[in-house]
Amino acid sequence: MSRASFNLRVAVALCVGLTSGNLHAVTTNFWTSPASGNWQDLSWSLGEAPGPGQVILLTNEGWKAVGINPSTAQEFPQTLSVYSITLASPTNSYNELLLNYSGFDTPLTLVGGMYIGSNATVVALQSALQLPTTTGFNGLEVGGTFIQAESAQVLADTMTVGDLGNGVYYLTNGTLTVVGTEAVGGTFTGTFNQFGGSNSPSNLRVQAGSTYTLYDGNLSGAIRVVDGAFHQVSGRVDASGGVNMVRGSYTLDGGELNTTTLELPGAEPPINGPSYFQQNGGTNNCTASVGIATGAPLVGSAYGSYVLSNGVWVVPGLEVGLFGSFSQFGGTCTINGSFSVTGGEIGPNYWMWGSGALTGGSLSADSFSVSIGNFSQSGGTNAVAGDLTVGPSPVKSVYTLNGGVLLTSNSTVAAEDLFSHTIDAGFLQGGGVHRVSNLLRVSGATRGFFGYVMGDGELSAQNLQVDTGATFDQRGGSLSVPGLLTFAQGNWLCSTGRQDVGQFRLGYAGNGLSRFYLPNGPCVLHFADSSAVVWSNAAVLTIESWNGSLEGGGNHQIFFGANSSSLTAQQLGEIQFHNPNGNAGTYPAPMLATGEVVPGQLLAVQKGAGLVLQWGGSMILQSATNAAGPYVDVSGATNPYTVQVGTPSAFFRLRR
Repeated sequence: MSRASFNLRVAVALCVGLTSGNLHAVTTNFWTSPASGNWQDLSWSLGEAPGPGQVILLTNEGWKAVGINPSTAQEFPQTLSVYSITLASPTNSYNELLLNYSGFDTPLTLVGGMYIGSNATVVALQSALQLPTTTGFNGLEVGGTFIQAESAQVLADTMTVGDLGNGVYYLTNGTLTVVGTEAVGGTFTGTFNQFGGSNSPSNLRVQAGSTYTLYDGNLSGAIRVVDGAFHQVSGRVDASGGVNMVRGSYTLDGGELNTTTLELPGAEPPINGPSYFQQNGGTNNCTASVGIATGAPLVGSAYGSYVLSNGVWVVPGLEVGLFGSFSQFGGTCTINGSFSVTGGEIGPNYWMWGSGALTGGSLSADSFSVSIGNFSQSGGTNAVAGDLTVGPSPVKSVYTLNGGVLLTSNSTVAAEDLFSHTIDAGFLQGGGVHRVSNLLRVSGATRGFFGYVMGDGELSAQNLQVDTGATFDQRGGSLSVPGLLTFAQGNWLCSTGRQDVGQFRLGYAGNGLSRFYLPNGPCVLHFADSSAVVWSNAAVLTIESWNGSLEGGGNHQIFFGANSSSLTAQQLGEIQFHNPNGNAGTYPAPMLATGEVVPGQLLAVQKGAGLVLQWGGSMILQSATNAAGPYVDVSGATNPYTVQVGTPSAFFRLRR
């Protein structure tokens, strides 16, 4: 740096602290010696030690330190009250002001502020520095280095680290009190490293690519991050004014954060987002519900993200909005209220959604909803004390469970009934455990709504209800429903294997038609005795793709209880088989003595020594010599019945 440009910067720094009304009231006194010395020495341009009304400059060439020592405070207290102090150094020089254990009884008091330029340092050790606390005067501006240690005390109205140059502030211990705004970053970048002590600004602002790192100690006040980074390694933060992440990042590795609000991102027109909160440890206690990318207006840059990999987060409520995401890989997240993953419409028929993911750790909430959003769980535990609701929403609304444990009181998967453009909506279970202590309900049907798809894992629900055109698609996994299964215009795509479930109720909704679709492989559905359950007399259960034995015990078996009294005659009359064993048509459902229902009025024919006729239930076989009849009962015919070779041509049918 040239001498001319250096002097210009010093002059600019001076003018910052002087108004037109007080220029005449101050005089300049600058250090003239190229060597170090004491504050009270006479190495000053005025030939006297500093005093009231003086602008003090420590800006000349050379490597030196000017010390304020215990003897200064005791013997020359009048020198510790000046107008302002400016420190800076030309190239190949370094100037330092050392507050060297001068005590707290006589603080270094400045009316017009302190300005620390490049190649300059202030070190405060067990001393007191009092800067202007009246609005309108500049406080502490650090473009060089400030070191506060050994219980030193600093008081100011405002402070900026990174205004006159790239500034660094080290707080090892002691107390720093800023009545107004403490800014880290300005025209240049700023760095604030707190290793202990107490920092109490009314407003802390981390901006302009700058960083505040809390290694230990206490920090209180409002925190606002604008294009900056806040890193908490340990210590305690009491953000009584909240944490507002306009654009930037907060990393919590340890310690404790207590905040009234957490905004991700916060708004500061025209700036908003992207904002990131990364918690790798420690405890985050929020006293107000948190919204991630839920503010307005929201545009693509207003992205907000919270990542919990370890530690504890306690919050009254959490909402993940459009352009927002929540990801948990470990630790504990306790939501003492609702957790919603949602989105919104940002243009005509143009929707965006929020997203969430649980890979590990423990997540709990009073209620949980996914609407215009998606939530993916591949591990960990999601414990919902109340209800889990997926949908209804006009666009994407999906909960995917591939691992871990999901616990709810009630789970509802619902289609949007006002729109016809739903896409990717429903519940996908590819693994893990889903336990519902009360009711799992799958409701509604619209384009792109797949209901509940179970490919693998364990599903345990006390009661299951599928209604209004919805589908329960079981492709694998283990199903346990010990209570009541209700189908009211619902569809069940059954998997292979055996399913032992509770009582069955047929309800009415929509067109009143419910369907069971049986798989290609072996399948056994065993319901409990349901004769005491009230069914709608206007509903119908149709069993599709049945391929079993009319005598029972075949490839497909559907049981109610263990005997023919496990359904009433009315209930049995509401069950029908469609195209059983490849035979076109719809057939009633008689019940065998074992409680198995099979297609009735259906004659199955097999070739053997003759023709073997089989039928289900207690139907009576009749024969005739031509198709038009008359038909008569075949005497002594029991199921199965063999028509011997050589018998004259005959036609057969069944009657009740």
